[in-house]
Amino acid sequence: MNIAYLGSGQFGLSCLDALAHSNNKIVIAVTQPAQPAGRGRKPTPTPVAGWAAEHSVPVIETADVNAPEIADRLNKCRPDLIVIIAFGQKISNQVVAVAPKGAINVHASLLPKYRGAAPINWR
Repeated sequence: MNIAYLGSGQFGLSCLDALAHSNNKIVIAVTQPAQPAGRGRKPTPTPVAGWAAEHSVPVIETADVNAPEIADRLNKCRPDLIVIIAFGQKISNQVVAVAPKGAINVHASLLPKYRGAAPINWR
């Protein structure tokens, strides 16, 4: 199965590794743009962008996953499924519709009891 992965944070890397070592293929990774970090405020890619570079997976860095050109690029990759983990953006129905099997969102919290910005810490 071809999978488009949408995520930014370190939290999702173990799932990304598991997907990459399965019978599935990560056809593209979509992540947030690099952000200034450290003393020199040098743009630092997200953990997902770093993973994608190490594994030769095409990556899109975008501040707006719902922009028409992003949906077009996703369409060209022909994903069967979209997996979303710690992405940080709301995803439109148009983007979800790119994948025939839809999208699955993996979330860190045990909803509804633990929710908000730090569900793991509150557990």
